[in-house]
Amino acid sequence: MTSRIRFITLSLTILFLAFGIQAAKADPLTLYFSTPFPDKLDPSGDKPWITAVFDNGASGLTSGDIRLTLTVGDLTDAGVKVTDIYFNFDPAKNPTDLSIACYGYGSPAISDTVTFSSVTDAYKADGDGHYDLLFAFPTSGNTFTANESIYFDIHSSNDSLLPAMFDYLSKPAGGHGPYLAAAHVQSIAGGDSTFIYAGYNPDGGDFPVPEPGSALLLGSGLILISLWGLRKRR
Repeated sequence: MTSRIRFITLSLTILFLAFGIQAAKADPLTLYFSTPFPDKLDPSGDKPWITAVFDNGASGLTSGDIRLTLTVGDLTDAGVKVTDIYFNFDPAKNPTDLSIACYGYGSPAISDTVTFSSVTDAYKADGDGHYDLLFAFPTSGNTFTANESIYFDIHSSNDSLLPAMFDYLSKPAGGHGPYLAAAHVQSIAGGDSTFIYAGYNPDGGDFPVPEPGSALLLGSGLILISLWGLRKRR
């Protein structure tokens, strides 16, 4: 019995450590902008049209911050540009606590012209759906266009940030969505514009359910084995 209690204690310890490891260093969150809003056009070029990665383990990142890397794919329309990208934030947190440092490309630096706004449910993509975060890029001059990347270090004045804090759906507003994120792409198909939304699948479509981390699976498995052993003993 003593050895069995020790085994259960070890299993619980591993499980708690697994939760702790995942909380401290979570897997990056990757969102793929690969689907247009229902009444909108597809941008020309291969999917995903935009990729967003939230990572709290990036090299050189201050502890507790998040690095958001945005990459525009190989869009082929002449003059195409991404002008607005919308994200959501943990509803238990206050998005006004967030601030950014911007690192990018171009001359003058795009970091001087990107506008970051963060208020709960304050921003609408295509006139509906409420989002908490808005990255607004230049509409002329040094625009955010095909095959370019930019990254932002996001800091909170009150919380240690994790990728999962940006993995929430928009608040419905009687129109499109809810979506994990959205983007406004301009100058497609002869000057038209479109709105696209993000999911977990690079090809678009349904959102797959994220798989639990391996450490969490290991801890859970050990506990199940322990409980099965106790039941068999009785």
